[in-house]
Amino acid sequence: MKVLFLDIDGVLNCATTSEKIKQGIFTGMHGLDARMVAMFRDWLAEHPDIRIVISSTWRLNEHQLDLIREAGIDYIGITRSMTNRATEIDDWLAAHPEVTAYAILDDIQQFNNHQRARFVKTSYEH
Repeated sequence: MKVLFLDIDGVLNCATTSEKIKQGIFTGMHGLDARMVAMFRDWLAEHPDIRIVISSTWRLNEHQLDLIREAGIDYIGITRSMTNRATEIDDWLAAHPEVTAYAILDDIQQFNNHQRARFVKTSYEH
């Protein structure tokens, strides 16, 4: 199984995103950018063998997870909340030995040396 660990802020939204969250404690914060979500979903359609795992802090809030689902992004799991994202990803991978390949899509470089070759950096500013 191929897995993509997906961050949200700085990946599916950015500084110019006009969509805002309209409910809960994150009301007014950037939501999912429709244009960026469409590009991501188009890319996923071309790679039907890739499964998504949410590594974003959005995984900690059910309303935000609902927004991801409502945007048409299916995911197979979320990482546990631990000391840092690198540890959380290693933990998820250890529990899923069926993973044959993975990549990390994130706007913040916070990963261990063995993860860096699998890291694709995005930009919150662009």
